[in-house]
Amino acid sequence: LSLDTPTAADMLREAEVGLAGEKTAIGDALAVATEHLLDASQADERVIVLLTDGENNAGQLTPEQAAQLAADAGIRIHTIGLSGDQPRGRGLFGRLLGSGLDREQLQRLATIGGGISLVAQGGDSLAEVYAQLNRIEPQAIAEEYRLPPREFFWWPLVAALLFAVLQLLREVHRG
Repeated sequence: LSLDTPTAADMLREAEVGLAGEKTAIGDALAVATEHLLDASQADERVIVLLTDGENNAGQLTPEQAAQLAADAGIRIHTIGLSGDQPRGRGLFGRLLGSGLDREQLQRLATIGGGISLVAQGGDSLAEVYAQLNRIEPQAIAEEYRLPPREFFWWPLVAALLFAVLQLLREVHRG
């Protein structure tokens, strides 16, 4: 997660469809997210937001098993199905096209995880879904600013140099 939204937006624009492969391992992704939250977060409430455009067709764990592991750890799961609502079919070079959205499975995962399941059609619709999640899961963020340390070594350095120049001028005037 990052508050650097311009960089995140740039990275999303540059992402290639199919870069991670044509398989979706929802169960494994939930398990990794659960492990990360348990290891890295000291928050009282932990939440996973699962955004997917496909069915689970890879991985070691079923999505339901992984959702139950997260729920047992006290982690809430909200699911967002990203759908273009176009019919499934084969495109150029035999790639599977279409929404492939398993709404029932996403609803089951949200139910197991104590969250809600939403569907977005893209762009503005996705922004609305995230706004709704922000209302459901408000989180006060204590902003932490890290400023570069201010170095004051130059104050005594300037004073020492000034003192040395004055001493040198005194010696020149005496001589």
